[in-house]
Order: sequence, then C-alpha cells, then structure tokens
Amino acid sequence: MLRFAVSAATVVVAFVVVYLLAVARRARRAAETLMARQRDLIELAPDAFFLADLDGRLVDVNQCACRMLGYEREELLAKTVADILHPEDMPRLAMVRAALLSPGKANTGEWRHRRKDGTVVTVEVSSNILPGGRWQAFARDITERKRAVAERKRIEDEQRFLAEAGALLATSLDYEQTLTTLGQLMVRDFADWCIVDVVEDAHRAKRVKVVSARPDPARLGAALEQLRIDRRLPHLARPVLETRRPYLMERVTPETIASFAQSEEHLHVLRTIDPQSIMGLPLAIRGQLIGVLILVSATPARTYGPDDLRLADAVAELAAFAIEHGRLYETALRATQLRDEVLGVVAHDLRNPAATIIMQATAMKRRGGEPERRNQKPVESILRTARRMNRLIDDLLDVTLIEAGQLRINYARVATRQLILDAVEPQRTLASSGAIDLKLQLADELPDVRGDQHRLTQVLENLIGNAIKFTPIEGRITIGAASRDSEVLFWVADTGSGIAPDGLPHVFDRFWQAVKGAHHGVGLGLPVARGIVEAHGGRIWVESILGRGTIFFFTVPAALTAAAQPSETETETETEAEAVH
Repeated sequence: MLRFAVSAATVVVAFVVVYLLAVARRARRAAETLMARQRDLIELAPDAFFLADLDGRLVDVNQCACRMLGYEREELLAKTVADILHPEDMPRLAMVRAALLSPGKANTGEWRHRRKDGTVVTVEVSSNILPGGRWQAFARDITERKRAVAERKRIEDEQRFLAEAGALLATSLDYEQTLTTLGQLMVRDFADWCIVDVVEDAHRAKRVKVVSARPDPARLGAALEQLRIDRRLPHLARPVLETRRPYLMERVTPETIASFAQSEEHLHVLRTIDPQSIMGLPLAIRGQLIGVLILVSATPARTYGPDDLRLADAVAELAAFAIEHGRLYETALRATQLRDEVLGVVAHDLRNPAATIIMQATAMKRRGGEPERRNQKPVESILRTARRMNRLIDDLLDVTLIEAGQLRINYARVATRQLILDAVEPQRTLASSGAIDLKLQLADELPDVRGDQHRLTQVLENLIGNAIKFTPIEGRITIGAASRDSEVLFWVADTGSGIAPDGLPHVFDRFWQAVKGAHHGVGLGLPVARGIVEAHGGRIWVESILGRGTIFFFTVPAALTAAAQPSETETETETEAEAVH
C-alpha cells in the first residue's frame, strides 16, 4: 500500500511538473510573440524610436531613426545620446533627465539632432524613463514643418515691409525727401549703406544720395557722395547701367573692392566701409532706367541671398515710381512757377499801355471837333477793347495772387442789400441790349456780411456777366440772397443753355470754357470768383440742367452783432487769404 501511494504521488508530481513546463513554454511563446509584435510596431512606426540606458548609451533604435540620422543600425547603436544631440541642447538634456526620474513623468519638446553628414534636423521628442531604468524616446522630424512656418512668416514679413515701404515712399512728393526716405528705410531694415544714383541721360548717372545706418561715418558718407566717378570705368552701379538688371554679390573679397576703386581716395573709402555683401538694383519706370539703387551690408553676419535680392527689387520698383512722381511734381512746380511769373510780368507790362489807350481814347472822345464827335464809333470801340483788356489783366493778376496765397482781403461790415444793388445796376444796360430781364429775389431780413466790398462786388459782377453771356434773348436772370445760419447765401440763376454734366467738375478750372471757341472770355472769371469767396471763408458751387439753365451759389459769413463786433482796427486789418487751388 505504501509503495502504491508513493508511486501515485510521484505521478502527480510529474504531471504537475509537465503541466507547469507547458504553461511556461506557452507564456514564453506569448511573450516572444508580444515582443515580436512590439518590435514590428516600433519598426513600422512613422516616428524614430530610441532606447538608451540612464548613462545615455543607445541600446535599441528602429529603422526610422536610422533613416532620419543617416546611420546604419550598428553604427547608431555605437553612439550615445550626446553624440546625436546638438551641443547647444546638452545643458537642457540634464534638466529633462532629472525631471523624468520622478515616477510617472514624461516630457515633450523640440530638440536638434545631428545627422551623420553633419546637417541638423529639428525633431519633436516625447520621452520617459521606463520602470526598468531605461530611457525611451519617440522623435518626429519637424524640419519641413518648421521650414514651412518660417517661410510663411518670411512672406508675411515681406508683405508687411513692402506695405510699409509703399506708404512711407508715398508720404511726400518732394524729390529730395523721397530719396532720403528711401535711404533711411533701407538702412533701417536691410543694409548698412544705401547709395542712389540717378540717371541723367541714356548713358550717364549722377550720385545724389548716400545714407548710412550708423551716425558716426557721416563724413565718410559725404565723401562717398562727392566722389567723382568715371562712368566709363568699373563702379558699383555700372553692371546695372549696362544690363538694366539686378545683381548680387553674396561675398565681397578684397580683390573685388580693389576692382571697383578708381583712385586711392576711392579705394580708401571702400575699404573703410568694408562691404561684406552687395546688391545693385535698377530703378526703372515702364522699362526706362531712371536710377540705380546700391545696398551694401558691412555686417559679416548679414549675407545677401536670392530672397533678399527679390525683396529689394520689389522695393526698388516702388521707389522708382515714388522718385519719378517726385521728379514730375518738381517739374510741374517749376513750370507753374514760371507760368505765373510770365503771367505776372505780362499783366503788369500790359496794364500801363492799356491805361494809356483808355486815357487817350477818352480824351479823343471829349476833345474832338464836330466831325469827330459825330462819328464816335471808332473811339468807343477802342475804349471797349481797352477796358476788356484791362479786365483780363486784372483777372490774370488775381489768379496769380490767389494761387500764390497773396490775395488781400480788406475786411469791413458790408450791407448785403446795397452790395447786390451796386453789382446789378451797372449790368442792366448790357442785359437790356439782349432783351434779358434782370430780377431781384431778396429776403426781407438780410444781415450784413463781413468782407471786402470791392472783392464781393467783383464776384457778383463776374457771375451776372457770365449769366448774360449764356442767356438767350428774352431770357431771365435772377439775383437773390437769404440768411442761412451764420452766413448769407447768394445765388445767380439764368435760363440759358446750361452746362453738360461732364463739364460741371471743371467749371472753376482756369481757362475752362463751356462752349469752346465761342469768344465768351478766356475762362478766368469763375476761378477768380472761387478764390475770392473761399478767401472770405465761404464756398461756391454750381447746379445746372442742360438746356434749361444754371444757378451759381456762394456763401459769405454774416457780420457779427454790434455787441460782438470787433474793433475798427481789427475789422480793417488787411489779411492774406490762403491760396485755393
């Protein structure tokens, strides 16, 4: 019995051992399968996998890590974390390691890894320390993403810079100020030196502006600006003048500097500037070269590249338009000044002969014998022509004074009703000759106005005279006035031919005529009227319907009440009115 019991126990033990061995084999196979699956997942992962001990020695990597860093697996496993990390990131590594030693801690951040060929790749790393004491990290290459973000930022910065450049260059029409603004803009953000040469003709350029980013070499800039350059010899602007295309010198050597120097003084200035990188850009308008922009970097860390050249070329295009506008504006100003000087001289020189003609014709009319008095038509024709010439001379002088800002207004208290009557009465004879009815439309209560009686009469006479010219036989002209707020509104309405809608914006332009070649005057009366009204602080405008008539309106500030009226000295002071263009 005892022997049988022992045998049974042995069998049971053997069975248990066999069972446990089978379970162990199955567990081992399951673990191996799990590890194989984990390895497959790691190998198939889109991110690089690194496993290292706490000393930083790599013990496992996947193929993605090998491809990302350019190593074979065996080569990479012979490295440490310090070997593949950028030296500048090493101090941060120690702090991250210390933090990860705390249970349950993980870290995600950007790091720079060095490839086998020495290039740098930016990666986003998620890391933690496993319970067994190993350091595990998954890294994703974000170089392209960073490059795309940087490119997007660069484009936004360029667009912002171009918008600011356009706004700054458009702030002034002054030619010199535009060149100064261009230079200051470029040395603020783009260069250490900015040189502008302006083309005087097809083959010659004149240096007009040199601007430096540093205040200390002002004398050096002046020397560069005043240097006599032989345009037939090599110089910084010559490649652009010859090709009309931009050029880029990424690196400037001492030999290059010497090749551009035309004298010892020139060489000394260039060596003192010490250019590191240079760009030359054409300033062109519709294919016509008007200048050359030279940008010089004297900072070793700033080397110009293709992107810089493209941006600078865009700024040069904006600058060319601004410079050309400034030049055209200066030309127009000179032409206007010359024209006004000529008008002034002509008007003054004609006034004395016209006065002499009027005086002599009047004397002939009064003193002639009986036969001459019976035939007064030639004398009257001379008087009419001379007086018309005198009015034209007065208008020319007034226009010149208005545009020069020198029209004088002698302020006084003027009775509105009497002002209108004084202007209308002299026109009645002319209106009657054309069977034109002159009517008044005056409000019962009309306040006085504060102004120059002679000048305001001149406005009314101009408007009434114009209305008579364009009103047909048996037409009607209405002259009216009414109080409105703190001013008096005047109007002159006719039943004439009216003004076409496209002509209304030009009514107050000098020398403009509603009917070309109709001999109704030279078109100065309305510009003079506008200048006088606006010099009084009022405004003038026109409303018209073609074929039905025209109404001219203008306002003049009402005079103050007696209690608020300024002293006699104040009201009679001559005041220069601003020019109104």
